[in-house]
Amino acid sequence: MSALSAEFVEREYNLRVAFPDHPQWFARWAADSAVARSRLDAHLDVRYGSGPKQTMDLFPAANARGTLLFIHGGYWRALDKVDHSFVAPPLVADGIGVAVINYDLCPEVGIARIVAECREAVVWLLREGPRYGLATQRLLVSGHSAGGHLAAMLAATDWRARGQDAHAIGGAIAISGVFDLEPLVQVSFNADLKLDVGGAYLVSPIHLQPRAAIRVLIGRDASEDDLRRDWIMVHEMVHLALPDMPERHAWLSEGLAVYIEPISRVQAGDMAARDVWQAMMRDMPKGLPEAGDQGLDNTDTWGRKYWGGAMFCLLADVEIRKATNNRLGLQDAMRGVIAAGGSHEKDWPIERVLATADKAVGVEVMTRLHREMGAKPVSPDLAGLWRDLGLRLRGEALEFDDSAPLAAIRKAITTVPAK
Repeated sequence: MSALSAEFVEREYNLRVAFPDHPQWFARWAADSAVARSRLDAHLDVRYGSGPKQTMDLFPAANARGTLLFIHGGYWRALDKVDHSFVAPPLVADGIGVAVINYDLCPEVGIARIVAECREAVVWLLREGPRYGLATQRLLVSGHSAGGHLAAMLAATDWRARGQDAHAIGGAIAISGVFDLEPLVQVSFNADLKLDVGGAYLVSPIHLQPRAAIRVLIGRDASEDDLRRDWIMVHEMVHLALPDMPERHAWLSEGLAVYIEPISRVQAGDMAARDVWQAMMRDMPKGLPEAGDQGLDNTDTWGRKYWGGAMFCLLADVEIRKATNNRLGLQDAMRGVIAAGGSHEKDWPIERVLATADKAVGVEVMTRLHREMGAKPVSPDLAGLWRDLGLRLRGEALEFDDSAPLAAIRKAITTVPAK
């Protein structure tokens, strides 16, 4: 049972009580939706299943390049697709067809049945959508409130088990969704939802594995140089190669992305090694512990999460290379995690991630560093590390000292690793 008090749950989850002006918003949605239906080409009340409310409104776009499936909210027990046509006009104008669905409501059905109906809607759209002018080869799902929850459930669905391509949907945009339903067992309107703890667990996206993917949107005027200079895309893609861990260990995920992103761009020929090392010397001190620090695992500050994590990764890379005579590095360790089945679609404890990485390179470095830095503040001698790596600032210019004891390691870190 949720540790939250019934009073807290009622106050925080009963939104109609919390926002007494909600009828004004519902009225605005309805009015805007009526205007949308009057101006757009539409196929209304198209049936996609056998349930009484299993219908959808379809708004095709000229020169369609994709489709959005939108799922309305209402805490699974209220509202209707007819009041949500307003989402369609700007998307249709930009070449994105829209399908707004209805589904049967609680208490007539349970939330598990509603999830099943939404999955039926996806399968129906993939099969029948093109007949109505919808480009469902690029299908996204979105929803608000309960619809956000349902969109997340679709994102975590094994579509291959339902006879579809593994990436039947290209992505999900969950707006103000409820992703852990266990607290709702205590809320007053659970009289309609009829949730118990076990049932809430089964329909909570927080306990499911999302089908990890990143959809890259590129502006029409983006140039090749713009893409070459971009760091965000590389940073986010690094996250796909690491299992999900508890939030207190987010420093490893973010730190890896901060550390690996510029190095991989050097290895791809899109960035100079000198720029990477100069940025590290400038920014790495942001990851050092400050007063009151309780180690990487217990200090949730921006500096520790991003640059403290990156500092851990740099130290690990150097130590692995020292222990393996510069044959292997951090990238080899993390390749071992991927080879063992670790990815963003899996939940692993940090101990398993680090032990798997250590096993891949044959030396216990990452586990040891976590023992040292996880629960207590550690301030590495960064000045000494830069000196040993052969990094020397002359004013604002960076010089390399190739006679430094760890100069070969510095060079190897940004060299394309052997396959």
